[in-house]
Amino acid sequence: MKELLLALSVWASAATGLPMKPPPDVVFMDSESLNAIVFEDRAAPLGMQATAFYKDGRIVLPSDWRADDIASVSTLVHELVHWLQDGIERPGTCRGDSERQAYEAQFTFLRAAGLDPYATSNISPIHLFLLTACMEDHR
Repeated sequence: MKELLLALSVWASAATGLPMKPPPDVVFMDSESLNAIVFEDRAAPLGMQATAFYKDGRIVLPSDWRADDIASVSTLVHELVHWLQDGIERPGTCRGDSERQAYEAQFTFLRAAGLDPYATSNISPIHLFLLTACMEDHR
């Protein structure tokens, strides 16, 4: 896992232009607990399921995550982008901007593997729009 994490960190840094840093810690958690944390014990919006998250220097992946599954690996790429974003001053950005950058990297990764990113990640264009919209007045 250490080698994969390093390789994907280098790839994510190159794909986003974000500076490289030592790979984060990765832990695994059952999907029910993962969803409870991400959605703060509320119903998931639009029936979505959390597939991973990054917080406080740690990436949390579901216990059924597999390094030999490109969809699972693309989720790790997405979270690595959030890890690279952490601690970087980005004036005028909102959460949607951070999500957009992470999804762009994830979708680029999936397309490079010859896969349809929407089908592989189970996210529709409408979901993507909502997840990447800047609805707060931060600009």
